Amino acid sequence: MKIHNPHDALIKELLASKENAIDFVKQFLPEEISRLILFESITQTKDSFITEELKEYFSDTILRCKLDSSESEIFICILIEHKSKREKFATIQLLTYLGQAYNQQLKNDNMLNLVVPIIFYHGKEEWEVLSSRALFSNLPLELQEYAPDFKFVFSDLVRMNDRDLDKLENEFITATLIAQKYSQDPEELIKNLTRIFNTFSGVKNRNYIKSLIVYVISLVKVDIKDIIDLSNLVKQPVKEMIMSTYDLFIEKGIEKGIEKGIEKGIEKGIEKNTIEIVLRCHTNGFSIENIMLITGLTEQEINDIIQKNTLS
Repeated sequence: MKIHNPHDALIKELLASKENAIDFVKQFLPEEISRLILFESITQTKDSFITEELKEYFSDTILRCKLDSSESEIFICILIEHKSKREKFATIQLLTYLGQAYNQQLKNDNMLNLVVPIIFYHGKEEWEVLSSRALFSNLPLELQEYAPDFKFVFSDLVRMNDRDLDKLENEFITATLIAQKYSQDPEELIKNLTRIFNTFSGVKNRNYIKSLIVYVISLVKVDIKDIIDLSNLVKQPVKEMIMSTYDLFIEKGIEKGIEKGIEKGIEKGIEKNTIEIVLRCHTNGFSIENIMLITGLTEQEINDIIQKNTLS
């Protein structure tokens, strides 16, 4: 399966770290909710409540956590909005998602846990998501009482103040949110590259920094001169990581358009050069999603290469 939404893949990897997940929840959940959570219990699950129908609109990252005052658990579901534009009936799609989340729990014979949804939006257009009841505001109040009504958290990343992002104590969240805020505006993203990569004070979690580099390079058109100029303004060892990652893109000709992937066709066999790049990326800790972005191969093709060329 090809990655259609690199934004979602980056958020999943960000929140795989418990420290990052805790700081993210503290940042985006209302204080009256976050104070009820036992933060040390937060874990990211591999589950998804996204149906085939909903894939057009959302992808999800699910955090599971206990409440501080009891053994009860809740799901915090971060929904990355795919269309990056205003969707009038987003709450109806969200209602479908919630129904799927509760039905899936029942089918698995699990205890029913509350689902707290966070819609994560980074589109250019300003968007006020209407409540499901507001969609029926033309009806008499007596009938509006029958409209489904539920709460959700809506985060409009592009409208967040840059100074507030810089004040966040978690450097990984700060860098990620700045990159995603400008992901729809390549010119502004390029202007903010130095700021993004100088956010890191050290080399903790090198693999995630590599993922962020892959994410950014895949979104903007930059030549080698731009990369050299950028790296000269970035502290070591991030500078070295930027250059080595960009070299992989150059080897695959990704600067000509990452979305084109491999043009020769799989039926002619995967190029030897491509296999070497896959193995080098794997050895250096790149995630499957990032290798897909760099090479244009599918997840299955990458796994096949790794299995066939890795000694048991």
